[in-house]
Formats: sequence, C-alpha cells, structure tokens
Amino acid sequence: MALVLLLFSGLAALIYEVLWLKQLGLLFGNTSQAAAATLAAFFLGLAAGSWFWGRRCGPMRNPLRVYAGLEAGILVAACFYFVVLGLYDRIYPLLYRQVAGAGLLLAVKFGLALLLIFPAAFCMGGTIPVMGQWAVASRSRFGETAALLYCVNTLGAALGAGLAGFFLPLWLGFRGTCWAAMGITAAVAAAAFGFSRAAASPTSATPAAPAAPPPAAPAAPAPDDRPALRGRRTILAACFLSGFGVLALEVLWTRMFAQVLENS
Repeated sequence: MALVLLLFSGLAALIYEVLWLKQLGLLFGNTSQAAAATLAAFFLGLAAGSWFWGRRCGPMRNPLRVYAGLEAGILVAACFYFVVLGLYDRIYPLLYRQVAGAGLLLAVKFGLALLLIFPAAFCMGGTIPVMGQWAVASRSRFGETAALLYCVNTLGAALGAGLAGFFLPLWLGFRGTCWAAMGITAAVAAAAFGFSRAAASPTSATPAAPAAPPPAAPAAPAPDDRPALRGRRTILAACFLSGFGVLALEVLWTRMFAQVLENS
C-alpha cells in the first residue's frame, strides 16, 4: 500500500514540475534560466521539507495521517500556484521594465519561482521520511525498505515526467493536465487518510515492559567520537557535491536538448 501511494505521489510531483517549468519558461522567455530557477526552487523545497519532517517523524503516533496531510498540503499549494500564476503575467512585465541589470533580474526571477514552487516542494520533501517512519517495521531492514520506497517514488516521477512532457498536454491540454495532477494528489491524500484510520502504525504500538537491567559492568573509558564526526561531515560534503553536480548537469542537458527538441 505504501508503495502504491508513493508511486502515484511521485507521478503527480513530476507532472507539477514539468508544468511549472513550461509556464515559467513562457514567463521568463528563456528555457535554460527557467529550468535553473524551477529546479533550484523545487529541490530547495524538497531539502527543507525532508530536513524539517525528518527531524519530527520519530515521535509521530500516526505517520500515515501526517502523510495524508502533506499530500493535502501539496494539493493546496498547487492550487495556489496556478491561481497566482495569472497575477504574474501582469506583475512580471512591470518588474522587467523597472529592474536594471541582468543579475538583479535573475534574482527577481528566482524569487518569483521560489514563492510559487517552494510551498508544494516543502510538503513533497516530507512524504518519504514520514512514509518511511510508518513503513519501516524494524531497524535491521531500514536500508532495504527505504531504498524500495525511494525506488518506487522515483519510478513514478520518471513516468510523470514522460507523460507531462510528451503526452498529457496533447491529450488534455495544459489546464486539463493540471487538473489531472491535482486529482491524483487528492486521491493519494484521501487513500492515505482512509488507511490511517484502519491501519495501526508500527510506531504507535504499546511498547513492551522493559526487561530488568543487567548487572552494572565496570565503566569503560569514553571513546573519542571525533573520527566519527569527521567521517559524517565528509559524507555530508560528498552528498552535497553529488547533488550539486547532478543538478548542474540537468540544467546543461536542458540547454543541449533544447537545440534538438526545438526548445520544448
């Protein structure tokens, strides 16, 4: 059940992202800059949401209900985006005439993209940590279960990107594709809320009575945790550089394929 929810959640998320990229490209008049602004705002929201909800999902009594709330938040933020975007059509030409300098104009573009995309992306960033808290029953299988959840969510995202990029706008039009994505999000939120009422969270079960403590052993000298801390910092730095490189490549690929796919 968790895999199905995350599959459709990822599918809807990438439909939103492709639509945002297309609309901001029309608004900004530059596909590569729109791609950079969209991806930066999108992944900044994902990172902030993942950090925020990841720190708070441990003591949750019903993570699945919180997941339903996050999906509902995505739905509200998506509605906000497509409503406010109409105002941007009036605001942006005024800003373009008033702002002097390419650097300042780029900052304005990013600010507009951040205001529109960040709220939905923030909620999206919390979905996998919260669902993982509900789905992972034992610490020994944490890596296997977390990898499976992320894999299924990414497969849904790839499917959503392909559908929104090549098929759905032709079949449904832009507005129809928006409604389809919001319908998927609403269905995922409703299903998660329904399951949260029927299914017991693995973390909400009443803990067993603690066993009697073993006899106290002689105190050992405190280990030096500085090597572990340095290793953790190295891993975090490597993850940061990896994400930096991957997103930079994605923007460069957008520039390259725009020449082949007629800037679409």
